[in-house]
Amino acid sequence: MKKFNLHSMWIKCFFLIFLLMALPIILMSYTSEKYTNEMMLEQKRLSDLKDLSSLTSTMSLYLDSVENLGQQILSDLSQDYLVPALESPHIQVSDYEKLSHKLENYSANFSSVSHISFMDKNGRFLYENDLNKDRLAWFFNPTYLKRMENATSAWTPTFSIEFASRNEVQRVIAHFVPVRNDRSELLGYLLLYVPTVHLQEMLSPFNDGTLILESERITASKNEVPYYMSIFQMYNVNYGYLLAESSVIVNTNEGALVVTTKNYSRLGFQLVIISSYEDLKQQVMPNVTHTLFIGIYELIFSLLSALILSRYITKPVSKLKKAMDKTNTGDFDTRVKVKGKDEVAELGITFNTLLDTIQNLLKTIKRNYKVKQQIQFQLIQEQVKPHFLYNMLETINSMIRCDLKDESIEVVSNLASFYRISLNNGANVVRISQEIDLMEHYLRLQRLRYIEFMDYTLSFTPDIHDYAIPKLTLQPLIENAIYHGLKEKGSPGILSVSGYLKENMLVFEIFDTGKGISNEKIQEIMDSISQDKEIDNYFGIASVLKRLNIFCGNQAELHIDSVENEYTCVTLTFPAVHDLKGDFYDESISGG
Repeated sequence: MKKFNLHSMWIKCFFLIFLLMALPIILMSYTSEKYTNEMMLEQKRLSDLKDLSSLTSTMSLYLDSVENLGQQILSDLSQDYLVPALESPHIQVSDYEKLSHKLENYSANFSSVSHISFMDKNGRFLYENDLNKDRLAWFFNPTYLKRMENATSAWTPTFSIEFASRNEVQRVIAHFVPVRNDRSELLGYLLLYVPTVHLQEMLSPFNDGTLILESERITASKNEVPYYMSIFQMYNVNYGYLLAESSVIVNTNEGALVVTTKNYSRLGFQLVIISSYEDLKQQVMPNVTHTLFIGIYELIFSLLSALILSRYITKPVSKLKKAMDKTNTGDFDTRVKVKGKDEVAELGITFNTLLDTIQNLLKTIKRNYKVKQQIQFQLIQEQVKPHFLYNMLETINSMIRCDLKDESIEVVSNLASFYRISLNNGANVVRISQEIDLMEHYLRLQRLRYIEFMDYTLSFTPDIHDYAIPKLTLQPLIENAIYHGLKEKGSPGILSVSGYLKENMLVFEIFDTGKGISNEKIQEIMDSISQDKEIDNYFGIASVLKRLNIFCGNQAELHIDSVENEYTCVTLTFPAVHDLKGDFYDESISGG
């Protein structure tokens, strides 16, 4: 007679009862959840579109007020001041003072406008003493102004202006107002600068996830995200989802998001509201039917006795599984408490021994990686050391032969100071103030050598002087601007180097009025950098970005903007830190 297996029957009964009770509950829950989610998403879509419509109205009223101000200024000052000034720039000093005073009164009495200026149709700014004209010139370039000739009025994309008197950089949009004479001939433009911070203030009544985008970049946000950050960097959302006015659920590494968009064609912006899909689901959980809870309670009561027995049997294995799950998250400090001498206990001992071995291996790998990072940083540092020493010595030799004693002394003095700072007792990371001194000596040497076509300006805000930077970060970019920009153009030009702090990020801009770079070459350079390839004639750009990414943990960004035969502007952005050792440095490696 076959022996009756009580345990086998208990298992079969257990699963049969579980399926008969669980399946109706699961089906009901699935149907209810699906219907509830659809209703929730529709309500969310309508609510977000209503908020975005309200934001659109607020922005339109705001822009209307600025445009009305521009028309009012044009009406008040056009015939008596603006037209005479543009037709004959050499107006009387008293008339200029009156015009400046009137424009200052308008900007002072209208808080939405930070500054008002005007320029002729060729892009020459008249009587502008507050703003950095070089920065304005590369934005309002001839190509851009050509597109604006027939416009009645227009708004620009966002760009940065610099108040020279207080070393302040401000992100703005500008409103164009054409100035014409009685013959309807275009003479120039009146410009009203509106800080983008006012757009951010408009978001205060709305959800935390409300954004204003320009292309894929965040122009304004409720959470004050830096303007240069892309929507993909912040939320891991592809920009393609934002081109149509809709509400969609987007799956990201951080979880599902509800993304609602609305186009604002007046400024070329996208208005976006991003919400957590899981948070929305939590809001409707209290509405789950009471019947569902009763069914769950009945299921729990029916299975309680079976669970008690199964837990007693599987508890050791469950502990071992939990320990293994923790290791999947990277926690290798967990250990299994071994009780008894059965097979499960032996598995626990083996598992603990394996974790000890893994931890030792990880320590070795981490140490080797830091050593490799330090060596790589130093190798790149050696490659970007200045290679113009021979040329400087030839220059000194020529000056001595021509009996230019004072000039020779100046070259030797600057060359000595340059190498004294660059060597810096072997330090790889210096303070920005030291980097600025290094660049001043370098630029003095280059101006002595290329005085016929080169001049330069330096503009750094004082609040960045104590932050850390890898030594000779700016020199390769400046060298490229001189040799591939100003020198190849062959006519007198300006090199401008500026730096400032923005949202805890250091921003450096190297601007030259040289030969410029074609869009195809810019794309080639950026593609080569992203693929970590060598770049012919542009090694300095790659080396700068490599060293900065080692220094700040792959958080450095480089942007190139250029118009051929007009200008090139290289913008370098990376986190502001005070640590002169850098993230890659480890005292145990160096023997400290």
